[in-house]
Amino acid sequence: MAKIFIIIPAYNESASIASVIKDIKAANKEWQIVVVDDGSGDETAEFAESAGAVVLRHLINRGQGAALKTGTDYAIMNGAAVIVHFDADGQFLANEISDVIAPIISGQADIVFGSRFLSAPDGKKSNIPWLPTRLS
Repeated sequence: MAKIFIIIPAYNESASIASVIKDIKAANKEWQIVVVDDGSGDETAEFAESAGAVVLRHLINRGQGAALKTGTDYAIMNGAAVIVHFDADGQFLANEISDVIAPIISGQADIVFGSRFLSAPDGKKSNIPWLPTRLS
C-alpha cells in the first residue's frame, strides 16, 4: 500500500483541529496525518497531538506556504508516495480524499488539484471536485 501523508497547515485552529483529524482517521486509519502548527498562540499543537497527528512546529507564524513546505518536506523524507494538502478548519470533507487521490493511486495522474469552484468530470458538484492530469 502506498504511503499517504495528509499535511495540515494550522494557525490558531484549536476549535476545529481535533475534529478534522478524527474525520481523516475515520476515512482511513493508515494515512499519516501531519499538522504543521504555524506559530499558533492557542492549543492547536496540543489538540492535534492528542488527536493522534504528528505535529511539526514553527516558532513564529511563517504563513501557509511555509507550513505546507515544512509538511511536504517531512512527508518526502519519510517515504511519502502521495501527499495531500488539507485545511484545518473543516471546510473540506475527509471522506472525499480517497476519490481525489484515486487517479494517482491508479497511475492515471501524477497530480490532482481539488477546487470547490469546479465540477467533477461527471458533472456533479462536490466540496472537493477533482480534475486528474498526467504529467509528461
